[in-house]
Amino acid sequence: MNANLNPTIRTVIAACGIICGVSGLEHGFFETLQGNVAPAGQMISAIGPAQRFWPGGIETAFTIVPNFLVTGILAMLFSLAVIVWSAGFLQRRGAALVFLLLSVAQFMVGGGFAQIFLVILAAAGATQIHGSLRWLRGLPAGLRRAFGTLWLPGLVVFGISFAGAIWAAIFGYFPLVSDLYPLQGEALTAFLWGLADVMLVTLPLAILAALARDSLPGRGIKGERRSNSYPVA
Repeated sequence: MNANLNPTIRTVIAACGIICGVSGLEHGFFETLQGNVAPAGQMISAIGPAQRFWPGGIETAFTIVPNFLVTGILAMLFSLAVIVWSAGFLQRRGAALVFLLLSVAQFMVGGGFAQIFLVILAAAGATQIHGSLRWLRGLPAGLRRAFGTLWLPGLVVFGISFAGAIWAAIFGYFPLVSDLYPLQGEALTAFLWGLADVMLVTLPLAILAALARDSLPGRGIKGERRSNSYPVA
């Protein structure tokens, strides 16, 4: 058992990192399909004209590498590193910094533009995986317990929104919603921006709720019940 770990916040950050890593893999895959050619600039469309499923399905990305093929390969490699680190190594001391550096590297080589804002939030939350959470323990336990129940709903809504946004950005179709409403062209673009707003609300909600839950008696670093603990390397 590890008495130096807040398990709920670790779960939230791990899930976020894996999702962002998968998004980077997808960006990198489409970039490699554009071949051994140079982009017009550092702001690129990860999905080239020949691979698009709808006119707005470009997936904006940033790269410091002046070659689509190399950019895509590097994006996939760093995205895999983000996924592996998120899944297996967030329990290590200093893991938040490594997570941030890998995610920034993923961003710099075409791994996607939008998720960098989410990664910054996740990296901030990751600094509390081994935190004492004293700044929360002064709040009433009942308030922390009630708010702490929101971590899983927040994480689920965030994950569904992110996965749905990836699917819709590529294929121009959001399951069920597109069957009920005419989501095409500008309407679909506006819907994707709406999903981005949902993610920017639900991820901080999940992070703060997870910290509230870990600060409760019997959980987290000062607790005795640790059914989801990880060894510190």
